[in-house]
Amino acid sequence: MVVALPGLSLLDRPLAQQFVALEVTRFISVVFFAVRSLAIAATASVVLFFVAVSSYPFRPGQPLVWGALLGFATGATVILTVLFQSNRNELLSRITESTPNRVNFDREFLLPLLTYAVVPLLVILSRFPGLDRTVQSILPWVR
Repeated sequence: MVVALPGLSLLDRPLAQQFVALEVTRFISVVFFAVRSLAIAATASVVLFFVAVSSYPFRPGQPLVWGALLGFATGATVILTVLFQSNRNELLSRITESTPNRVNFDREFLLPLLTYAVVPLLVILSRFPGLDRTVQSILPWVR
């Protein structure tokens, strides 16, 4: 796409395009930092709520546990959808120099996957009787 930039010579246009590309990249990085912070806060709050509900003997405890599990499942689904879609995005793939329209299972994709899905899932599974020993053998710091 060619954009008409009045007052710029042919030599200045690549510099203007590079400036616009840098500003777009900076904006995307700020947005992703905010999204990452919100995802961490949402995941931590759901996991901590589940641990609190499952450890304190509330009278109607079972509906609260199922509500916490539903919240975790919904949050994890939304976060994983955003992770997969952003990994396949053409613009983000150009910025990170990866293959567009394809999920790349590299460190930049697997680390958030572990952070937002696997570790919280193991923490939640450790709260169920019978599964707690298996999970604690994998993650000894989970009690």
